[in-house]
Amino acid sequence: MLAKLSLIACAWSFFVLVYTASAKPTYPILLPRSSGSGVLKRGTISEGLNTNAQRLAAGLSPFPPVRRSTRVDSARRGTTSSTPTGGQIQVKLSTGGSLGYLTNGVSSGFYILTSTLADAATFTFSGPLLHRSTATTTNPYVAALIPTSRNNFVLNSVNAILGDAGATPPGATPQPNNDPANSQYDIESAIWSYDAASRGVVAQLVRDDGTVVQATVFMYGTFFYLSPDFAAVVKKFPTLKSVTFTLV
Repeated sequence: MLAKLSLIACAWSFFVLVYTASAKPTYPILLPRSSGSGVLKRGTISEGLNTNAQRLAAGLSPFPPVRRSTRVDSARRGTTSSTPTGGQIQVKLSTGGSLGYLTNGVSSGFYILTSTLADAATFTFSGPLLHRSTATTTNPYVAALIPTSRNNFVLNSVNAILGDAGATPPGATPQPNNDPANSQYDIESAIWSYDAASRGVVAQLVRDDGTVVQATVFMYGTFFYLSPDFAAVVKKFPTLKSVTFTLV
């Protein structure tokens, strides 16, 4: 009887040993580290550990955090405006070649040329207005000053001189000048626009009849003029050259 019980005990021990060896393990298997990443990959048995709590209970580190984009992130990645905040204005011949810069000082309210950047004025845009940083509060904007003695601004012989003045409404015809020192001129100041491709600063003039024309800038003597019809000007003064303004 004792020998029989010993035989049964040995058989049971062998069964337990075989079952234990063949049972499916419950702990996750870690694969070798991937080359260069240093991250341990999960094996097929650990695929069911889909939460950090399950991974921590199994002795694993939690999943790395996943950053998701937000509306704020998208807004931060938006493009910036191409409109400049300001700078100096370089004067070039239309045919090429730099002449200098608009000065930081004016002669009797009119702009003249300087050869050095250090002496150039600083300008900022405010819609169609071009503000000179060191201008007076009365006349802070770069403007077209048009002689009041004209019969009509439609006439090609009438050109505007470039100077300081107050603000005028966009699209308005020449307005009276409130500056007593230059009361012989009407003014237009809301005339400027910026070309981002060329960095050019260009002006449009509104004639007395309300028509809008592209202005051509030229120099005569030491002053700058804006012409509604430069071809007519050149017929009278063949040596005159047009210039361009570039923000630098």
